[in-house]
Amino acid sequence: MKINPEIAYSELAAQHEFLKGRILVLAQSVADRASERDQLQAELTAMQTARDALAAELDAVKKERDDLLEDRRVTAELQEEANGAAE
Repeated sequence: MKINPEIAYSELAAQHEFLKGRILVLAQSVADRASERDQLQAELTAMQTARDALAAELDAVKKERDDLLEDRRVTAELQEEANGAAE
């Protein structure tokens, strides 16, 4: 079997062009996915920051509530002592 170099070269050049185009399409697809990933990562980071801020705010509210309850308990005890001493 005889191979014609011009035909072989032409076929290889066609394959090369096809693969070059395919690689460009795949590279663009990878770039698109990377961009989407980066966007989602930024959104996730923002949500985590918001969650952490809300958790800190909730902790502050709970501490304030606990302080108020403790003040109320102490006031009630002092009132009971005052009532007991007055009797």
